[in-house]
Amino acid sequence: RPGIVCQVLNGGGLMMCDDIVTPANQECTSGAPIFELDFFYRGGRCTNNVLNCVGEEANTDQVWITIESAAQNILWNQVTERDTFMSLRGIDNQMEVTISTVQNNRPGTELLRYDILTNCTATAGLTLKDKYGPLELAEFTIKEGGILVANAAYADVLIT
Repeated sequence: RPGIVCQVLNGGGLMMCDDIVTPANQECTSGAPIFELDFFYRGGRCTNNVLNCVGEEANTDQVWITIESAAQNILWNQVTERDTFMSLRGIDNQMEVTISTVQNNRPGTELLRYDILTNCTATAGLTLKDKYGPLELAEFTIKEGGILVANAAYADVLIT
């Protein structure tokens, strides 16, 4: 009979259940390249840490979220339920978030559109558990000295 196994589903495979600790950094200010950003869709309106906000509020339980990097990489583009964990790779210095209603399993009416600075600087001010519009920053993974370092505010654990 196999034993009970604990697996961390977030952290890009860098975290095991024994590795769940307080993150080394709660703010991403080291200047290191960002490998991955993870957000939760929580609902809400634009916050003062986003740029170029257009729209009022996205606060329904189901929305269509499209996230595109400055280099036009599509990082996320799908129906998203409230509290969904979104793991984004292909990060550069800024990303555009567009949140729409869902119509026939496709994007409907645009509710909010805004930009987030996504570099590891004091100017961008990326901080775990802060909200960026309706999105809450749950994790950032940076590359320091060639090593990936995950800084997570949440652990998504599966015990089987």
